[in-house]
Amino acid sequence: KPPSGSMEGKNYLDVQIMFREAGFTNIQLEAVDDLIVGWLHDEGDVKEVSIGGNTNYSSCKWYSTNTPVIIRYHVFPKDSANNNQNGGNPNTGSGNAGNGNNETQDEILTVDNCPELAFILSLKPTYHQSYIDSAQKYKGRTIQFDGCIVYLSLHEKYTTRYDILLSAGNYDPDSGIGPIFHFENVNAYNLDLDTLWLEDEIWVGRNVIITATVDEFDTRSELFYLDPISVVGR
Repeated sequence: KPPSGSMEGKNYLDVQIMFREAGFTNIQLEAVDDLIVGWLHDEGDVKEVSIGGNTNYSSCKWYSTNTPVIIRYHVFPKDSANNNQNGGNPNTGSGNAGNGNNETQDEILTVDNCPELAFILSLKPTYHQSYIDSAQKYKGRTIQFDGCIVYLSLHEKYTTRYDILLSAGNYDPDSGIGPIFHFENVNAYNLDLDTLWLEDEIWVGRNVIITATVDEFDTRSELFYLDPISVVGR
């Protein structure tokens, strides 16, 4: 496990990855809105980490993998964040939009402006608490990312409506990254495609640019539900 005190000042998402790779499964993120203009910290820098409630934990001590790990990180208060957009701290620009304080609600979230989206799209395609957290935090927000079609079938007895599974990155039948995204009961129009038959434009294995709104992560099916806006071949 990373030693106590060594995480201060690192980006909280990087620290989360470190603890995940160390085997911890109960990791919580807490934003602390204590930043002021002129501090040496950037938004998203870790303030402190605790394991089982102890911030002075020993890196030599054994901990159960389900021991609570809390990562607290610095953010600007909402009023300060708004001021920074109008000429404040130059270190807190759009690159930190994923922390939920600087972005406008109609901004499209991408891996470039939302660290949390970049994080979940970098994981192995298995159940992960971050999928739930991101779905809850960004429900109704628009996201856009490079992905691929991994499954396509007609929805029930319809002939022009489909169920689609998608993954991040380029298509690889033997591996994938990030959660499995799901479009349920959609047609070509829902994907902004100028065709009646979806198979004319979309097929399993095609790499695409996905634009959609966040719905929910279903822990039973382990599918990340999205409402499509457009799917464009790339």
